[in-house]
Amino acid sequence: MKSNSHGPESGFSTVQVQMLHIKGELESNIFADPKWGGQIFVGKVATSEEIEEFLMACPLYDDDKKRWKELSEVPQTELSLYKPLRDIITAAINRFDNPAKRIVVDTHNSSMTHVETGGETDTTVKSSPDITIVGLGDTFSAIPAPDKGGKSRPRYLDCVSPLEVKKQSNLNYKENITQMGVYARQCFVQQGNRRFVYSLLMTEETVQIYVFDRSGVHHSARIDIHAQAADFVRLILGVCSSNDEIVGFDPSIFWNADKSRRYIKTLDTEGNSICYELVKTRPIFNRRTIRGRGTCCWLVKDGDGKQYLVKDAWRSKNRVPETEFLKKAAGLTGVGQMITSENGPSVSGLRGILPDADPDNEENAFRDRIFSRVVFEHGGKPLWGFETAEEVLLALRDAIAGHQNLWNAGILHRDVSTNNILIGPEGYSTGKRGTLIDLDMSIWLDRGTRAYQSINVLQSYDPLLRKLPHDYLDDLESFFYVFCWIVIGNAEPKKKHNPLPKLLSVWESPEPSIATREKESLFYRVRIHQKDVSPFFGPVFAKLVIKFRDFLQPHVLQKLNDAEGVGLSEGEQDSGDPPTQRRTLVELKDQAIDHYKVILDMFDHSIEEYRKYKNTIAATLTTPRPPVTPKKSTPNQTPRASVSNSTSRVSLKRGSNSDSHDDNTSKSKKSKKHLHVPNNPSSLSNTLEHED
Repeated sequence: MKSNSHGPESGFSTVQVQMLHIKGELESNIFADPKWGGQIFVGKVATSEEIEEFLMACPLYDDDKKRWKELSEVPQTELSLYKPLRDIITAAINRFDNPAKRIVVDTHNSSMTHVETGGETDTTVKSSPDITIVGLGDTFSAIPAPDKGGKSRPRYLDCVSPLEVKKQSNLNYKENITQMGVYARQCFVQQGNRRFVYSLLMTEETVQIYVFDRSGVHHSARIDIHAQAADFVRLILGVCSSNDEIVGFDPSIFWNADKSRRYIKTLDTEGNSICYELVKTRPIFNRRTIRGRGTCCWLVKDGDGKQYLVKDAWRSKNRVPETEFLKKAAGLTGVGQMITSENGPSVSGLRGILPDADPDNEENAFRDRIFSRVVFEHGGKPLWGFETAEEVLLALRDAIAGHQNLWNAGILHRDVSTNNILIGPEGYSTGKRGTLIDLDMSIWLDRGTRAYQSINVLQSYDPLLRKLPHDYLDDLESFFYVFCWIVIGNAEPKKKHNPLPKLLSVWESPEPSIATREKESLFYRVRIHQKDVSPFFGPVFAKLVIKFRDFLQPHVLQKLNDAEGVGLSEGEQDSGDPPTQRRTLVELKDQAIDHYKVILDMFDHSIEEYRKYKNTIAATLTTPRPPVTPKKSTPNQTPRASVSNSTSRVSLKRGSNSDSHDDNTSKSKKSKKHLHVPNNPSSLSNTLEHED
């Protein structure tokens, strides 16, 4: 299995746990380039002659002995290296660059806060680069106000380059890469406009430059910082450059002068430059990984206040661009509509390398990626941001219909999640109350000779099982898991169950076999009961969950049998080939019509039922009741307490599912930020094994 560092929706609990996933994400995507250190930044910073003049005049460097004076040949501690190295970096910036835009900060003892849940910073997880280059200017937000001690706490939000310091004797190749990966990942996650992140690994003797980008890690050989001091200074000037584009920032995303507004530049329908204001200065969604698509979505508005969705992503060079599917999907109801798009740089271009110069062995194969930006019509808020129960039904119903429209157009989505289903604005007509977006992982149905009935493709990670292609039933299964995640995992709008119900908690396991086993149990032996669905949603939702599960059960079990070779001859089982019970594309399309109709009819019936149920509850709560006249007591009789009408109403209110009232239980449970389903909540196709 290929690991990734996106993490569970609750975030990583510790840096140590996070490092395990970063290591797995990067380990097969590390490329050592012995020539790179001598070539990078040439022509972008000071010339070799200028740097040599600086070294001759610099009081920190002994040009005769070819040695930095303050760096001990045998340092007692790593701590003793921080100040000498920081002084060298500061001297180089002061001589060649703009010290007003870059600050060199010793952060080895400063805990810099992480973002691990897709929301605000998670104060429980922190890390500390040894030296941080802090940026100022229109790329960066306002520096926070100083604390009581008069100091501003360093933030990853302002980090240009995180630098690592080690004693030469303490170097550990993979551990060092993973540790720097922790810092680089936070730069990607918190900044939103980062193309790549540089880091220097410095000791008393050597330096190496690393770049973390959407294809993995690229690094130089070790360079002697004393004998090759000019190369060392050139690397310093590069990773500290006041040119934000050189150090990996996207210059098309920037702040205004007083830091009150943030903007993004792209192209309009005529191919001319246009600038949108960000409605929210941070992405409304982004992938919390280093390697992969790095999807980042922005909510923007034009000068008239009309809102749009801008999506940035890095597609694999060998994949069909999302825009090709979006062009085919133009005009399809229930599917996100593209307005404009543009392509940007490639990873190989940013690294300054030729892809064919990389090793061709699978262990460290380089997979080039290309940046793209797409502007969409604003389809609404993500499904996890629901405010009423009815919104969930309407949005899911129309998103499933949108999925059918894609299927009929010859496109299979393959990436259904709560992030990829939008709730349409109130008042939208049927078909537009929910929108399916994000066609990054889509495939054409007519590219290939046969289409096979698929299985839960989490099992594609098991080498002992047959790998069958992904089809529409897998995506319908994903819709089911999304539905469960919402109605079982949420106590009410914007309030998750904490902890997650046991039924759901294991679905996020990084080990596919665990998630597979638990999901299989839903169809083999463990039934979902009405009590599993949160009271906020009520009995109509509970019945729909059970009906949805019952519809999927025979199809899921058949796929599991196909994968395990049940019903095949001994020869067929030994061959490892897919089952002989094949379905042509035409046959799948014919059966799909019936299957979609069953699911959509289920939702339509439930929507009608829910509206009746809601009206009944509302009528019950608002109908006045006649007062209860207590019986007259006699001197020898103790008065009996009457049953209060208010007590009766409170009881009904707590048990109702009306969207118009507050749930009293909301005051008794600690609020938790919204969570999101993994990108493939049901499964990961074998064709997606190396994709993110």
